[in-house]
Amino acid sequence: MPKIYISLGTNLGDRVQNLERARELIMRDGFEIQQKSKIHETEEWTSIEQIGQRLVDSSQSQKTTTAMYLNQCICASVNFSPVVAFEKLRAIEKEIGRDRHAEKLFKKTHNVEFAPRIIDLDILLYDDWFVREGRALVNSDGTFEELIIPHPRMHLRKFVLGPLSEIAPDILHPVLRKKISELNRIS
Repeated sequence: MPKIYISLGTNLGDRVQNLERARELIMRDGFEIQQKSKIHETEEWTSIEQIGQRLVDSSQSQKTTTAMYLNQCICASVNFSPVVAFEKLRAIEKEIGRDRHAEKLFKKTHNVEFAPRIIDLDILLYDDWFVREGRALVNSDGTFEELIIPHPRMHLRKFVLGPLSEIAPDILHPVLRKKISELNRIS
C-alpha cells in the first residue's frame, strides 16, 4: 500500500485536542497511521510582507497576536489515490470546524497571507509520486484548490521539516533529491 505523509497544524481552540481529533478522523476514514512525530510548538509562519506589516502595526501601537502553532507529521498507509486522500482530508478539516471562507475574509481584512486556523491538514508526500492535478479540486466550502505533491513549500517550512524528519529522515524529496533530514538542517 502507498505511504502518505501528512502535516497537521493548529493554533485555535484546544490545540492538543484538535490534533487528537484529526488523527482519530484520519484513521476513521481509512488512513492506517504507521508513525507520528512528537508535537512541536512553533510560531506562526509569515511571509516577508506580513512581517513588514507587523513592524508598521507595532510602531503604531497596534498588536496582532495569535496563539503559537502545534505541528505534527504522520505517516499512513492508504489504499486510495492522492486525490481521494486530499478530498478526505479537506472533509475532515471541515468536520473539525475549519472555515476556509472565514479565513479568506480574515486574510483580506487583515491584509495577511495566512489566517489562524483550527486545523490544517496538508499532504506532503505520497510515496515518491509527483502529482499536479491539472483541474481545480473543489473544497466542501466551494473554494478551489490545486493538488500538488510533493507539497510545493514543505522544504521552506521548518515547522514541517522538523516533525517530518523525526519519522522520515532518510526519505528523498522527489523533486529536490535531498533527504528530509538534510532539508531540515539547511532550512
